[in-house]
Amino acid sequence: MKSPVKILIACAALAAAAAATASQPVGELVRHVRFEAPRTSTRTVALRWDDSLRVEADIVGCGADDPLTGLEIPYRYYVGDSLAAEGRAPLRYEGSPAALSLVLRVWRDGAAVDIGSRHAAATIPVDYDRLAGDIPDYDNPHGLRVLRNTASVEALPALRTAPYVCVDSLIDAVKSSSDPVEGVWTYLDRENERATAVPGGFYTLAALLEADGSYSLVYLDGARHQSVLWAPLRVKGRLRPTRFADHYDLEWLDAEGRPVASENHASYDAEAGILALRFPLLNTVMRFSKVD
Repeated sequence: MKSPVKILIACAALAAAAAATASQPVGELVRHVRFEAPRTSTRTVALRWDDSLRVEADIVGCGADDPLTGLEIPYRYYVGDSLAAEGRAPLRYEGSPAALSLVLRVWRDGAAVDIGSRHAAATIPVDYDRLAGDIPDYDNPHGLRVLRNTASVEALPALRTAPYVCVDSLIDAVKSSSDPVEGVWTYLDRENERATAVPGGFYTLAALLEADGSYSLVYLDGARHQSVLWAPLRVKGRLRPTRFADHYDLEWLDAEGRPVASENHASYDAEAGILALRFPLLNTVMRFSKVD
């Protein structure tokens, strides 16, 4: 499994990088565009992404920056054609030349746009599709000088999916299997210490027999943590046979495609019809029962 790669992209390289990462989910992203403020007039700039999301800011001329009271920068957040949020960011222009930054930050649990000169004067919670991994572009219709134009991106491993057009077609394919492990498995119960691990959901999985004798574990339903990243048919893990009957080495992936712990293993109890997944370093066992 490849480790996430963090890259810093500047200026002209952004378009090529956006095309290269378009099919990869994003772990973290910092998109920073800094505009030189006009002298007297007010000019509107924007960050836009995911086709329909946009944050606009009206950059007030630096001549209006009162040394005592500062000034206010009006901003607006649009989802499609609907205004989702608006406000005014109170600030003083700091440094020379006077400038304003729009910074989109994306992390595991959310996304926000910061507006400010040297420090964030306003932070706007926004939506961002981490699976799409879109690197935002900017609008600068009045041609203000751009002092910074960068993106720092942590691209997650490419997500694998089962080769079926839909969940129903996968279920139909495994119904007639004579293999005792291949089929649909639903969450039964667990044993774990919450201090070391909290399971990400109450999963329904499909076990698909592969040509090498291993089984792909395919997510169907039940994610609770970071559920936006879990699309049905995405590969959740793999069972690899060992020399012991009905015992397997277990690879288990988190929502961002990273392996969870190590030394994981699994066993199949034919008499009880139970598949047990064990994570000894996390003091956790999850058990699944087969769906007829």
